[in-house]
Amino acid sequence: MKKAVPVVHCDYAKDGKSLSELIEESFRSYLIRIIAATDGDVVQYPR
Repeated sequence: MKKAVPVVHCDYAKDGKSLSELIEESFRSYLIRIIAATDGDVVQYPR
């Protein structure tokens, strides 16, 4: 049986945040969801 593979399409504006900022923001959101799902404490520090 063939395993389903997720497809991701990213759109971003050239006049908005840089790609590295978007990736960092996305990764932070991902980590928060993963930690929250495992009942861990999430502490966000200002940048």
